[in-house]
Amino acid sequence: MRQCHSFSNLPDKVQMIKTQSKSVALTCGCLKKLSIFRTNNFMLVFFQLILLSVGDSVIVKERVEYRAQSGDQSSPLFEFKNLVVEQQPSGQVYIGARNRLYQLDADLSNPITVQTGPDDDTVVCKELTGQKCGGDKNADNINKLLLIDYDHDRIVTCGSINEGVCQLLQQGNIRKRLDNLLLNETSPTKLIAAPRDLSTVGFIARSNDNKTSLYVGSSKTIKNSKAELSVLFAFAKQMYTVSKHQLPPDSHNQDMLSALLLDRDSNFWVDAGLVMSSGFAENGFTVRFVDGFATDETGYFITTHPARNVPPSLFDPDSFNHVTYISQVCLNEKDMPLHSLLELPLECSFDGIKYTKAVTSRTVVVGSNLQAELQINQRSKDVVFVSFVRSNGLPGSAVCMYPLWKIEDQFLQLIKRCMRSRGRSVAPRAMRWLQKASTECGTVEFDDLLTPVCNNRDIWDVISLLQDYDIVLSSDAFYTTNDTVVTAIEVALNEQKNHTVAFFGTQDGKMIKFRLDSATPESPLNREYETIVIGDTFGGSSGTLDRESLSAVNAIRLGYGHNTDSQRIYAMTPSITVGLPLFDCSQYKNCATCLGSRDPFCGWCTLDSKCSSSGDCEGSSSRVLYRFIQSDGECPRLDSDNPLMLPSSQYQKPIPLKGYNIPMVTDDAKYECKFGDLYNYRPPIKKRIGYILIKCVSPPPAGIPRMKMGEGHVVVPLSIVYRGKNALVTTNFTFYDCSVHTSCMSCVATDFDCTWCINDNLCTHESSTRCDPEAHVSQVNNCPQLTLLADGTSKFYLTKGKQETIYVPAKRLPSQWKKFSCEITTRSGKKLATGQRSRTGIECQQVEGTLENGVRSTEASLRIVTANRGERQIEIDNPVNLSVEIYQCELEGGGNCGTCLQSPDEWSCGWCESLSRCTLQGDTCIGTWLKASAGVSCRYPRITSFSPMSAPFGSSAETVIRIKGVNLDLNSNMQINVAGVRCNQVQSSCCEAECTPHAKAVISGKITLCITKNSQCLPESSYNTTSAKNFEFVDPIVEDFTPNRGLRGWGTRIILSGEHLDTGNDVTVLVDGLPCKVDRSTLGYTNLECLLECKQDSISSAFKRRREVAKSSLRTLFRAERSSSTTVQRVTVNFDNIQRIAKKGYFEFIDHVSITKIDPRQTIRSGGLPLKVRGVNLNLIQNPQMKVTLMKDHFYSDCKLLPDSSLTCISPDLSKSSVFWNQNEAFVRVEIQNKGCPTSVMYNASLYYKPNPTLDLFSDPKIFRGEPIYITGLNLCPDKNLCKSVPAKVYIGEKMQCNVTRLDIDQIACLPPKAAVGEYEIKVQIGGFTSESIGMLQYNEESQFPPAVVGVIVGILVVVAVGIFILVCVYRRRAKASDMEVKNMMMQMNQMESRVAKVCKEAFAELQTDMSQLDTVAGGVGIPYLDYRTYLMRVLFPDPVTAENQHALLLSYRNGREDIRTNSNRPTRPRALGMERFNKLLENKTFLMCFIKALEGQRSFSMTEKAKVAGLIFVILHDRLYYATEILENLLADLIQRNLAGSNHPKLLLRRTESVAEKMLTHWFSILLHRFVVECAGEPLFTLYRAIKQQVDKGPVDAFTNEARYSLSEDKLLRQSVDHEMLTLTVSNYLAEYDQPDFSARVLSCDSISQVKRKILDVAYMNVHYMRRPHPEAIDLEWQTKRGARHVLKDEDHTSKLEGEWKKVNTLEHYTVKSNDKISIIPKQENSILNQSSASALSRSGGLKRNGSGARLLPSEGSNTSLPRHKQASRSGTPTLPQDGPKLWHLVKPTDQDQREGGDRVGKMVSEVYLTRLLTTKGTIQKYVDDLFETIFSVVQRGHALPLAVKHMFDFLDGQAARHGITDPETVHTWKSNCLPLRFWVNLIKNPEFVYDVHKSPIVDCYLSVIAQAFMDSCSTAEYKLGKDSPSNKLLYAKEIPDYRDWVSRYYSDISRMPKLNSRDLSAFLQEESFTHSQDFNSQAALSQLFTFVEKYNGQILNVLNNDSDARSQSLVKQLEYVSVAMNGGS
Repeated sequence: MRQCHSFSNLPDKVQMIKTQSKSVALTCGCLKKLSIFRTNNFMLVFFQLILLSVGDSVIVKERVEYRAQSGDQSSPLFEFKNLVVEQQPSGQVYIGARNRLYQLDADLSNPITVQTGPDDDTVVCKELTGQKCGGDKNADNINKLLLIDYDHDRIVTCGSINEGVCQLLQQGNIRKRLDNLLLNETSPTKLIAAPRDLSTVGFIARSNDNKTSLYVGSSKTIKNSKAELSVLFAFAKQMYTVSKHQLPPDSHNQDMLSALLLDRDSNFWVDAGLVMSSGFAENGFTVRFVDGFATDETGYFITTHPARNVPPSLFDPDSFNHVTYISQVCLNEKDMPLHSLLELPLECSFDGIKYTKAVTSRTVVVGSNLQAELQINQRSKDVVFVSFVRSNGLPGSAVCMYPLWKIEDQFLQLIKRCMRSRGRSVAPRAMRWLQKASTECGTVEFDDLLTPVCNNRDIWDVISLLQDYDIVLSSDAFYTTNDTVVTAIEVALNEQKNHTVAFFGTQDGKMIKFRLDSATPESPLNREYETIVIGDTFGGSSGTLDRESLSAVNAIRLGYGHNTDSQRIYAMTPSITVGLPLFDCSQYKNCATCLGSRDPFCGWCTLDSKCSSSGDCEGSSSRVLYRFIQSDGECPRLDSDNPLMLPSSQYQKPIPLKGYNIPMVTDDAKYECKFGDLYNYRPPIKKRIGYILIKCVSPPPAGIPRMKMGEGHVVVPLSIVYRGKNALVTTNFTFYDCSVHTSCMSCVATDFDCTWCINDNLCTHESSTRCDPEAHVSQVNNCPQLTLLADGTSKFYLTKGKQETIYVPAKRLPSQWKKFSCEITTRSGKKLATGQRSRTGIECQQVEGTLENGVRSTEASLRIVTANRGERQIEIDNPVNLSVEIYQCELEGGGNCGTCLQSPDEWSCGWCESLSRCTLQGDTCIGTWLKASAGVSCRYPRITSFSPMSAPFGSSAETVIRIKGVNLDLNSNMQINVAGVRCNQVQSSCCEAECTPHAKAVISGKITLCITKNSQCLPESSYNTTSAKNFEFVDPIVEDFTPNRGLRGWGTRIILSGEHLDTGNDVTVLVDGLPCKVDRSTLGYTNLECLLECKQDSISSAFKRRREVAKSSLRTLFRAERSSSTTVQRVTVNFDNIQRIAKKGYFEFIDHVSITKIDPRQTIRSGGLPLKVRGVNLNLIQNPQMKVTLMKDHFYSDCKLLPDSSLTCISPDLSKSSVFWNQNEAFVRVEIQNKGCPTSVMYNASLYYKPNPTLDLFSDPKIFRGEPIYITGLNLCPDKNLCKSVPAKVYIGEKMQCNVTRLDIDQIACLPPKAAVGEYEIKVQIGGFTSESIGMLQYNEESQFPPAVVGVIVGILVVVAVGIFILVCVYRRRAKASDMEVKNMMMQMNQMESRVAKVCKEAFAELQTDMSQLDTVAGGVGIPYLDYRTYLMRVLFPDPVTAENQHALLLSYRNGREDIRTNSNRPTRPRALGMERFNKLLENKTFLMCFIKALEGQRSFSMTEKAKVAGLIFVILHDRLYYATEILENLLADLIQRNLAGSNHPKLLLRRTESVAEKMLTHWFSILLHRFVVECAGEPLFTLYRAIKQQVDKGPVDAFTNEARYSLSEDKLLRQSVDHEMLTLTVSNYLAEYDQPDFSARVLSCDSISQVKRKILDVAYMNVHYMRRPHPEAIDLEWQTKRGARHVLKDEDHTSKLEGEWKKVNTLEHYTVKSNDKISIIPKQENSILNQSSASALSRSGGLKRNGSGARLLPSEGSNTSLPRHKQASRSGTPTLPQDGPKLWHLVKPTDQDQREGGDRVGKMVSEVYLTRLLTTKGTIQKYVDDLFETIFSVVQRGHALPLAVKHMFDFLDGQAARHGITDPETVHTWKSNCLPLRFWVNLIKNPEFVYDVHKSPIVDCYLSVIAQAFMDSCSTAEYKLGKDSPSNKLLYAKEIPDYRDWVSRYYSDISRMPKLNSRDLSAFLQEESFTHSQDFNSQAALSQLFTFVEKYNGQILNVLNNDSDARSQSLVKQLEYVSVAMNGGS
């Protein structure tokens, strides 16, 4: 079962992260929190049973991660190197890393870490050689080999230091080392692994003689040793390349891991290792081992090394490409181990390209589909998968597979070729790079060689160490990559074992899932279907994954699992290990994506409508067609021969559907047609060929959703649903409403069968019945409509103020349409005009256009409707959008010629020169009238402004000058000169022109403009103008820039200086071709600023160079070294295409920035503490800021650059983080970035955030006396060594500061300033944390005395001094006489002080140690809920006296048969008729209301009777709860009305139970919330009860006063120290009905015997309900002493201690019972004196208690009850006080109590010191109180929605408040609190016995009363000021009450925001509740009892009925009389 774990405290600060990506497949009821789940053993067992019931294992649905990060910034990451996963049920994961070894559970939790380095790397070398050796004494130890020896349950791990020494560790506990190998005694033959940069692989195999061996391939040679050359011979022969090492069962065997094997025949030691030839080794010949594995009798290695097998003298490692080889070695060799080593070259090719260098490999069994294609037989089913790269270093990789049987055949052919190669030039040769390679081929030949070759055991004497490099085993790649490398491979099979899935880990940190069903390259059966990012980003925070910054996936391994559902796949990079589900079908949300993904693990589970594995699809193994679909294109679908649409007015119409790919299930499993969420229909199903026929029926009106306003249709999903679950298949069904359409064209243009009725202006689908046959349209072209104008346009033009007639073309107008109305609408209003029909359309007459002031033209819409008298207006469609443009030629106030001539031609406007106005053509104009046309120009042009003011000179300049003015020529008939330079026009208008000049030198001058004709300026001065300002052509100069170096991609701001830098329009800056964005606001004559781009991958060129270096070397194939390269570049500035280069210097780009240290690395939650950041090139960050990341939250703070190039930053404030304080501390990721730029540099260690300081409050104001004040607290500094650097301020008042003189981790000292008289608040600021006021500082007035007064004072002092002298003399005389009295007092004080100190110390220890979680197990019976009837009877009739008379109510009629117990009380026939009439009369709302009103109007109608009537009404109406709810609402409404009309405050409503309505409200909630209590709230309430009970039992409890050591109530607190100890007794139960084994029970030595009985019975009968357990009085306890004697333990016997009239009851301590003593449960001994006395005492005491409200309490300590519950005998067994004889006491004698409360305190303890136990108890159970309150005050809690009853009643109260005009929110809040929490929840909290079968003792009752009071205070809005004199129960929860009140307010608010219940849902809910318990009660008995009130108050009831008009109209008085007659025996 999953457990939660915190951060490990290991030195490497390993962090475990679990990322929840999917919900757990199984849930457990209403489990609230994981913490409760872990502590509740019963729920744990329950959950496990659920798991077992659904399958063997839980479906893995989450991604889990495990990271390792160094805690020391100077050391590198603990790179993960090797990954091993146990293939057995534990499934543990082992990770070998740099300097570490990790063991984790299957979910990567519970990390165990073993440190393996750094360590001294010279020990073994010195021991073996005795000489000086090279090496590091603090070297990193890289894990080179990590294997599991399953035969002997151990781990074999080897490191890189000390020549590759290995260790044996315990499997499952790597902290336990098994071997005794010592470094200084290590044999050279036990040196296994290669150094850090070389490869090592290995595997463990067992030979035929059951001996286990370790086979190792290692790249180390003599050249890699640390020993000096002169001593290499000492162990050079043991520098094994391939070796075999012993793994004996005994881990302490001296030959463990030795490569010397004993030959049993010759009794000689054989060296089982092969060493590289020294000649090859010294010349750099290297063998890289890729993988090793074993199958049957053969082991294999995959290696790469140079291809040419030449003598060492000719070997050049750089001249030959590397080739991959597969080597085989036989596992059962005896005489010459490893001589069977053979080599074959492997090759992979794709598209003519050969890939020859292996990167990784994996050997597995493939699926049946692939096995058939690879022709795999029964001999060897394994397939070798190998990933290759090209030897020349070019990018890309290829993956090939080689069936093992082909490899075995190739090895067989190799041997045959060797044997038959005599005289041939081409033959296999020996591996000359090995020292023992001396085989010569062609010397011998064997017949009948077997496959595999290891079956031929006699050939190795002749043929050994053979290599073949001429014949290559080649394969075509089935998978290739172009820009990355496959670095890890794993293969898995789907559940049917037919499909194969390859998992590829890549160099860029991804895992690719590849479906592999064919060995053919590029086969369509193969597909890459999912990619998952595994690695992390380093050095960036932009949120994008840069491939160059990801770590390569270096291992992928399958986890253990019984089936594919429970398996994980693990992927590892150097920094992270990730566990993933083998598949995630739930990510595919529909069938198309599910099958389209071609995920071989997934398919579409049709009846569950989900994508899942076959194992997760119920019935997938059945033969039902289409039950589980995996073939693409076979998704379920629906089709129909008819369109899927209906008019919304047609109901219950048949809809036949064809269902394809839907399983035809049996008759008992029905399908349903579901229309949205409103209607379901169960259709008949017919099976047809190829499909099933489903005959759905359209819904009734209530099932058709409403259409949105203005929309004529609504689309409803039509689904086929199976058994009410998710939809199997869904299509769209459309309901349409033609009547929505108001125009002909919109009607007939729909996709529906709509017709337009012309005369009725109606759109309908019933044209045959609704339309005139001659006047309906069904096609768009036949609609009456407006058409385009004759010229093809769609616009009319109207002149403002003129009335005109417009002719509107139209067609298809009916002949009866004669008159029309034309509406022209603008923004300012609507104009109407009369329209007449014309031959071609409609004439709109006297149309006048209007315009708003200041507007030349506006668009107006045109609408034409019919206007025939007496007929409805019909609008004519306007499909061409005919409109009207209203215009005026000139605005009021004048215009200019240019603007006028720019008017559209359609306006017919022109310029009248004589009037200087723009007039309409045809208007009066004397002189020239210019119309806007080509060649017409205005006079008097004028230049008003131009920009820019200067431009660079030069022919290539592209400066565009923008000239603004008046009367400019529209057609560019102008000539513009700028400072005498011709300016070529670009474009012009009436008021603006653009041109481009090209000056050849620096010059300045005016801009001149003239109007031209035929390209010549007109001579008149009226056509010429000149600018007022000069324009300059300048030579811009860039002198210098700063800074001259910056980080590439970090947004460096560059400031350039020079002259004329603001010239031209466009200024751009380039640095190394990279744009530097100019800040236009900084442009000036002498300077400008620009910003280089922010780009995360802007240093890609450096990465590319590093990648090329990486590819050129095998050693750095997947890891690039960090580069800090720089480049220098010129800075160029372009001014409108004129380029200038900065004269001084170059700009230097820096490609590297890093953080080396942050000091300190601790801060507080609110931040604000200074941090110093050191690193490389940090000074180049211009606006540095610190960024910290916590989960997904980012926080920032500013940094400053220091003179030493370091940064000082303020730690960011994390107080607003949403994820921070789930724990008390957090580690965050730290980055430094340039403000405003996402590029950042990350620190390789974490910043540690600690909690904010906490400050102690002043109890009283401090008085200023000129001295320092001291402020205490906790965590005032994040660390005691950092206090000096922490900025702390103390504020006095608002402005003054207290001078801080010292800051410690727990104290601040500061000297306040002088200030005016008064009190000032004190606040403390530490970093970013500012406290609230911690107290007051008081300044008093300083007295200044005049000299005369001083003299008087001196005189007085002299007199006083004389008097004091006299008194001293007198005192000294008397002092001697009182010395003895003082000594006695001091002795008493010291004794009391010691006792107080002891008690305080005990209380402190309890507060610190007793806060552990309690075991709240309920026992084998689970939560003992009472059945519904018992529960409701206890709620309805809580008074014990009333409850005794309600036994008849439980006698019901079930299953149509009368209960035999009712025969004696069966009513006579007339009375039965009367009760039937009375029952019907109660169904009359008027009668029932009058009945209750009449009863409540009587003073003699007591509270008990009110409660009884309310309970009886609900028993009678229990099967009619909807009617009961109506009655309740009416009663409450009347009650509210009376309350508001009277003098009572509105908030007092429902607070007291003064009416039947209030009591009925309690019963209503009790009935309707019962299910919620059982399914949700009952668990935390019962958990709280159990926690209280166990907490009480942990300490002494007085059997008579019920005072307890652990109490929440001060009244029941045991205020004495009672010495006791916890005893564990061994108990035998001789009363058990079956053989019950002995069990242990924990009791206290101070417990009375009755208390011991109760505790023992609780354990003995934990699996039995409380009602059925034996009575404590019915048993005795027999104690067996150490000597074998047996004694019956009793509360009172002849050994009891008697002190006067008081006798102390016996305890276990009295009997000297010790822990582990044996106790037996035996029947009660008849001669028990105590039994007789107790029985008489109990009979007198009665044994019943009542609380203040009359509610019954269960038997208390000392009470007597019997079955049923309210009569049950006490199960506590505590005796009561007898009336005669000695008085009994237990722990507290009443005389001691009296003295404690008010008598002599000498020698007595101060009782208040025990109050701290209240805090101890509260802290222990606080979690359970919080859980209960949170459950109650949550809208959605524990998987259960808000009960409908709560929502309905709260809405009712809101409605009543609104109805009566109550706007005070506190009043409504109080109503709701009095309604639900007070009337229902408090009742259950105080009385858990109402819900559970439990015993509630008085002390538990006190607990619950305090908690209930806190609950009520939480619901109150009134503020209660607390002080030291406040009641302890108020003070106890004072801190939590504000939070609880927030919960309550949020709860009420959330309910108010929920949608209001509709009556249908409420009715359905109430009907369901009524039906569920309709047969639980005897309504006849309830009617009979209720009628007694009719008889008792008959006259009053009749009087009320007579006075009620409704009652009189219904003759209710007569009906009641009939009932009375019948009930009295009449008929």
